[in-house]
Amino acid sequence: GAVTRITDATVGADFRLSARPDYRALARKYGPAFDAVWAKEYADAREASWRAWAYDLGRWCDTTRRWTVPQIIRLAFRHYLVEGEALAVLPWRPERVGYGRARYATTVQLVDPDRLSNPQLRPDSLTMRGGVEIDADGAPIAYHIRQAHQQDWFAAGQSVTWDRIPRETDWGRPMVVHHFDPEDR
Repeated sequence: GAVTRITDATVGADFRLSARPDYRALARKYGPAFDAVWAKEYADAREASWRAWAYDLGRWCDTTRRWTVPQIIRLAFRHYLVEGEALAVLPWRPERVGYGRARYATTVQLVDPDRLSNPQLRPDSLTMRGGVEIDADGAPIAYHIRQAHQQDWFAAGQSVTWDRIPRETDWGRPMVVHHFDPEDR
């Protein structure tokens, strides 16, 4: 009950985009075409696009096509409250885009943080910590995620197989979103 109450108070029943472009900074860099009128029109267009994606009746925003974005965010927040972290993969599904279907190829796949672990349960090392592969600077470069939860009896074979998912594509598109409170420096 406490988790539900905190989730309701923090996320609420709805999650809306509030687009507010910094038109003053854009005008300084790119010219006077970026003014308050442009910012209002841009914000309205972006918010409409967000609503079309996040609240689509076909649930095209969710990889499993079960949830809207607010429902995904509520569940991610619950994971964060209970387990101290939230994890999502952002698959690219261009085959879903089309008339009467998805408007965008980006989907969100929420992942139970328990599935994030070192392959074959190896101990942590200089380059791998809790399923997160890191570079020499300590920045995440890839995530190792079990194909199924270790307590999923129907997918027992998949629970001992890991997928390595890069943090981002070569051109910088995020592929994994991992939120947690660090416990050390």
